[in-house]
Amino acid sequence: MILVAGPRMDQSDVDILPGIEIKGFIPDLYQHFAACDLAVVKGGFSSTLELTTLKRPFIYFPIEGHTEQEFVSKRLNRHQAGIRMNYSETTPEVWPQRFWPIWINLSNLKPSIQMELKMPPISSTGSSLRQGQVSLK
Repeated sequence: MILVAGPRMDQSDVDILPGIEIKGFIPDLYQHFAACDLAVVKGGFSSTLELTTLKRPFIYFPIEGHTEQEFVSKRLNRHQAGIRMNYSETTPEVWPQRFWPIWINLSNLKPSIQMELKMPPISSTGSSLRQGQVSLK
């Protein structure tokens, strides 16, 4: 298992269990996402969009009250991508209830099977919104 602390977290502040490798900033993180069985990430646009595009299963923790991450969470919910959890409500008792069923389902899948996302088709010419039309649904 790999824990990516990122550029802002001091790796020495993180207590990790044996068998977990900790890394700082990784410039091509999407390559790790493409190879992962399950990702646990914050609710930022880039990470969650990359995981959704790569059709990789993920659990995400948006920063509560953060406008952009709340918007991203609504979009992810609409596309049935990822599983949202709130940091303030996640306890050692709640985490296994959400995590283990996902992990068990993943371990029963054959490696050649990708997670199916129920995403609407995207036109090859781009957005279906016309100039002057805005939708925040």
